[in-house]
Amino acid sequence: MKKFIVILLATVCTMSAFGQETAGPTRKRGFHAVIRYEGSTNRPYSSQYDFTSLNLVAAPGYAFNNWLSVRIPFTAACELYRTPVETFDRPLLIGGTVACDFLSNGVLTLGIEGSIGGTVTDSPHKYTYYDAGIFLNIGRRTKLSLGAGYRYYQSNRTALRNFHTMYGGIGIRFN
Repeated sequence: MKKFIVILLATVCTMSAFGQETAGPTRKRGFHAVIRYEGSTNRPYSSQYDFTSLNLVAAPGYAFNNWLSVRIPFTAACELYRTPVETFDRPLLIGGTVACDFLSNGVLTLGIEGSIGGTVTDSPHKYTYYDAGIFLNIGRRTKLSLGAGYRYYQSNRTALRNFHTMYGGIGIRFN
C-alpha cells in the first residue's frame, strides 16, 4: 500500500508538471504553510469502532513553484482506542509532506498530498503513518482548505493492531 501511494503521488506530480497552466497569478517560490484540523475514524474498514483520532496540524514548508511544495507537519493528536479496553492517547507526530496542485484558476486550487511520519513522544501506541489526500483550496494568498483522504497507521508495537482510516480536514493555507 505504501508503494502504491508513493507511485500515485509521483505520477500525478509528474503529469501536472508537463500540463500545468494556471489562469491566475502564479505563486512564487518561498514560504508555504498549512494549519488544519483533521478528524479520522476506521469505521469504513471495521465493524467495530476501534480507533478515532482528532488532530491539530501545523505544517510549515517551502513552495518550489506554482504546483509543487514540501512541508513538515507537526501534529498534536487526541486518539481514542476502543479495543480491548477504551484508552486515550495524546501523541506528538512529526513527518514530511509532498503536495502537488494540479488544477488552479487563481481562486480555486485542487491538489493532492502524500505524507509519512510517526510518533515522537513516549507513548504506548507508537506508530508510523502513511497518507494520501485530496484538497480544495479557496482564495488567493490565504486560502480556506477542505479535504479528505486515506491514512494507514502501522504499529511499531507487536501487541497493537494496524489501522486503516478515512479522514477529513478543514483549515487555512498560507502561500
